[in-house]
Amino acid sequence: MTSKIKPRKTDIPTAFRDLLCADPYRAPFTSIQKQLSSCDSGRRRALAGLSETALRSPLHRKEQPRIGVVKLLVALLPESFPAVSSLLRSSTPTSMNEVHFSLYCFLEEAQFIDRHPSLRQRVLREVVAYLYRAKSDPALAAWMAGDLLGEHWAPRAGWPALMRLARRARHPAGRIAAVHGLRHAIGKAKRNRRSALLRVLNDVASQDSSRKVRNSARVALASRIVI
Repeated sequence: MTSKIKPRKTDIPTAFRDLLCADPYRAPFTSIQKQLSSCDSGRRRALAGLSETALRSPLHRKEQPRIGVVKLLVALLPESFPAVSSLLRSSTPTSMNEVHFSLYCFLEEAQFIDRHPSLRQRVLREVVAYLYRAKSDPALAAWMAGDLLGEHWAPRAGWPALMRLARRARHPAGRIAAVHGLRHAIGKAKRNRRSALLRVLNDVASQDSSRKVRNSARVALASRIVI
């Protein structure tokens, strides 16, 4: 009697390494993107679903696997956009904020997917919505979102969004993150744009209802020359 051989279970990070013939944590983002470009839309959507499942599992608490899967998810845009949006809207467990932080480290790449120009605006809306509703910032995810818009996003879209958020985000955590982004923006801006950015920071420093937000704006104004 011949016994059936049970297929070996493969964890998700190993499956991705086998797919790419490389460790996604260590592989350059552009290399991952290039290898995935040959996949058709159906397979890309399936991989995005697998990536989301991995990031909702206990695996997301481990830094290297989490970052590797996040790089895959961003490289699968635009097919992975529903997964990215869903993850950014997930507030539980609290450790999901680590996933948010990792996503904001790589989402700038969404600007350079030329075949889907509308993707840039869709991702920007998600980042703005995240900062608008952020109640706290335990993993510095909101801080990284502000950094993304101030330092790494196209200024014509990112900076006006930060100016609005610094004044109107619902909670202090979102406004502080926007102030952080504006601090970076001021360091890069030419004189004609810098005055508008400084005007917003001055308004926040003197008028915001939160002492923490006012203080963050004052610190940004005091150190605006050196980031």
